Amino acid sequence: MISLQIYIYPDYDALSKATAEHVASVMNDAITARGKCIVALSGGETPKNVYAALASESLKRRVDWENVHIFFGDERMVPADDAQSNFGMVKRELFSNIKIPQKNIHRIWAELGAEEAAIAYEEELQIEMGYEIPQFDLILLGLGVEGHTASLFPDTAALHETERSVSANFIPKLNSWRVTLTLATLNNAREVCFLVSGQNKAEIVQKVLDDESPTFEIPATLISPIHGKKQWMLDADAAALLDSSKYPDLKKF
Repeated sequence: MISLQIYIYPDYDALSKATAEHVASVMNDAITARGKCIVALSGGETPKNVYAALASESLKRRVDWENVHIFFGDERMVPADDAQSNFGMVKRELFSNIKIPQKNIHRIWAELGAEEAAIAYEEELQIEMGYEIPQFDLILLGLGVEGHTASLFPDTAALHETERSVSANFIPKLNSWRVTLTLATLNNAREVCFLVSGQNKAEIVQKVLDDESPTFEIPATLISPIHGKKQWMLDADAAALLDSSKYPDLKKF
């Protein structure tokens, strides 16, 4: 049985701080249990304040960054210093403000091109974790208005990849390539955490959470971690259409 937990916070700031606290807690628990923590972070606008909060004086000292390894759920095919780079954003908000060994930061080398970057990234995952399908302690995911997560967009080839942990994925609606973790990797994580903010996401949040039949048309419905823990961190705007009576583990703060 999947453990579904839904946490709703009054606004974006409260959501960001609570998510940062949760990420730090997961990191510490993993280090205590297994000696290190391996996480995959998401890009986009929503998690920016989460990473800034993780780098705050009060929180960054609570994490043993020497034993944290950071990967990425996906990447756009742009240079690291491009404004659209997921790695670049996390570097600005987090890496530049904490003491983490460079060898613990595992970025997707978008400069290589999508297919070569995907192969190189998959090899790096295997070197670090030693599994055919790697197991992250935590994968932080966002949610697009059409239901995409990581760079798994509706009706794209990567949704059907079953053997590889990483895939190059062409997104016709964007006319661009991305590199993304596959469903096999996302669903092998010890915990998957969706982070969603904003009124424009309310409808898709409701669709994903209410949909009992996973569908390739809404890729986020395909996220079903085999190890059982899936968490949603929402602000009140993103959760506005949810019927709380349907979810016994829903908590409002």
